[in-house]
Amino acid sequence: MTRKASRNISGSDQEYWNARWSAEAGAYERGPHPLLVRFLSQGMVSEGRALDIACGVGQNAIWLAQHGFVVDAVDISPVALEYGQQAAARAGVAVNFIQADLDVWTPEAEIYELVFGFRYLNRRLWPCLQRALRPGGWLLYQTFNFRKLNSYSDSPAEYLLDVGELSRAFAGWEIVESGDDGGPSRDQSWIICRKATLP
Repeated sequence: MTRKASRNISGSDQEYWNARWSAEAGAYERGPHPLLVRFLSQGMVSEGRALDIACGVGQNAIWLAQHGFVVDAVDISPVALEYGQQAAARAGVAVNFIQADLDVWTPEAEIYELVFGFRYLNRRLWPCLQRALRPGGWLLYQTFNFRKLNSYSDSPAEYLLDVGELSRAFAGWEIVESGDDGGPSRDQSWIICRKATLP
């Protein structure tokens, strides 16, 4: 069951994503993100609780649940989450889908072993994600940077990272890898980093 967070959900953002997910039926069949698959294959974390931000139709959350994780998956679009519920049921796994506006939603502190987000930029949320991880927990993040303007000149600048921004934002963490030339068009920045353990 999808539960709605208690804070208000922005109507305009919700309407945009409902319309987009309603129109992009083919996108529902995407597999898990390659960065997530590669990370899990390295064995740095193999179980626990995970948070998927801006989860869309939940393909990453469902895949993690199939690998034994307890997953919370948050998105603003009830259309996307409804499909995610159906896909999780078909896969025989449980995912805790949460309908919420990530401009105002805040996760609980220190409850996750893994937090991840792809193709979504919300700098306000970064400190919240840091607090949401337990000591020693992992963050995976990948989204577009300003190089996207080379191929899509009308991309809104506020949704694009500066080159090197992720490694600066998480400079106090154990950064396993980061870069700014990911994705098919080499216009996405990514980071895999770990929150410091207790002294």
